[in-house]
Amino acid sequence: MIEPNIFVVGCEKVPNDQNNIHVGGTVPQSWLTFDRNFIYNTLDALNQNRNAAANVGGTFDAVETINALYLQTDLEKKVFNRTLRTNFGVRYVETNSDVDNYVLVAGVQVPTNRKSKYTNTLPSASFAYDLTDDLVWRGSWGKTIKRSSISAIARSFNVSNGGDLIITAGNPGLLLEASTNIDTSVEWYFEKGALLSVSAYKKDIKGRPVTGSTMVPFSSLGLPKELFTANNQTTLTDDPNYPVELRQVRNGEDFSIKGIELAYQQT
Repeated sequence: MIEPNIFVVGCEKVPNDQNNIHVGGTVPQSWLTFDRNFIYNTLDALNQNRNAAANVGGTFDAVETINALYLQTDLEKKVFNRTLRTNFGVRYVETNSDVDNYVLVAGVQVPTNRKSKYTNTLPSASFAYDLTDDLVWRGSWGKTIKRSSISAIARSFNVSNGGDLIITAGNPGLLLEASTNIDTSVEWYFEKGALLSVSAYKKDIKGRPVTGSTMVPFSSLGLPKELFTANNQTTLTDDPNYPVELRQVRNGEDFSIKGIELAYQQT
């Protein structure tokens, strides 16, 4: 049997005043800890880490290059003797990604490179019309996009805690979140520095990323069971089809948001 080297570390009592917390007589005032030699020599911590199964599923190198072109014009004219201000624009975006990561081929982690390219055209328009000297009608319409975290796309797989049968995987097929937005408002400037307004809006959202979990047979993933603790390795050896939790970011269902807002401001 190995006899570990143990230090007994103590603490001193301190005065019970406003700057210190009094340690009562029933509170332990010493504790046990392993010394450095036991950690490095007896437990052989460094070699244990070196000999552990490599987990490169969460390792990746990614470069994302975004090129964009903007066009915009502003117009102003009189309509029924009132001023109408309009703005029209379009944004063209080209996104190039270059990802180096690992994929599993017959249970072996193989380095791979994946390049992708996609483009988006995002128009927009807005107006402001002076109904009276202190009443303004505004409106806007446009399309926007939102990119997901690069790790949600580029990461192959990751086991962050070998004690849990949970695998986090990337999703190279994850799409952008796209939104079509429309809103209108009426604003009353009833005195200098004061505003009362009512507005209505609607957003149609496609592809919002959500994290989902599914239970899958461990054998379907092709992962080495050495990524897990000894107890879990025994479980997976006895039953290679044992269900494990697979977590992955996916595009959710399309949905809409709409509402009405009231605002009051006065200085």
